[in-house]
Amino acid sequence: VTVTAEDDGEVFSIGELDLDAAGQVVPTVSGGNITTAGDQNITVDADGVSNDTATLTVEPADAVELNISDVGTDPVTAGNDTELTVEVRDEFDNLVDDNQTQLDNLTITSEFDQDGDVFGPSDEAITGSDTFTASNLTEAAGAHELTVSADGVSNATVAVQVNAASAATLAVDNVTVRSDDANQAVVATLEDRFG
Repeated sequence: VTVTAEDDGEVFSIGELDLDAAGQVVPTVSGGNITTAGDQNITVDADGVSNDTATLTVEPADAVELNISDVGTDPVTAGNDTELTVEVRDEFDNLVDDNQTQLDNLTITSEFDQDGDVFGPSDEAITGSDTFTASNLTEAAGAHELTVSADGVSNATVAVQVNAASAATLAVDNVTVRSDDANQAVVATLEDRFG
């Protein structure tokens, strides 16, 4: 007797099973063998009899991790926002979208900006995936590592390139030189409005 799931393959196999008093065979599929969430056809086969197929609905397991599936505009100009699509996944990488999953203290942080916080904290109910805006990306420091976190699930990170905004000021550092120096250099730096 074999039981085959459309998405997960063979999930049960045994040489023979005895019929119960009602003339039924009840194969038990071990937990963790069927892991792909959604509807899938299962087929029960046994030698010498016709097989049968039924639809099995598999619900996602509990949320264990966050995943960033999409990043908005990349690169981002300093001072602008970028959107992140955040997904809630179970241990088998299924999207947890069967009901609203309450995530406490959902936060997006950057290693450079605004004491790190560019979104949140917020108690957001997420249905599978939602889009959040990371704002106040002001440091033109190349690749920013944004981290999305929430209580009770693993974090997700993504690199976002932040480019300087248009030049706004010309900054000159104070220079001390001796009057008898033949070569004197003054260094001027163009800076955007965020420095």
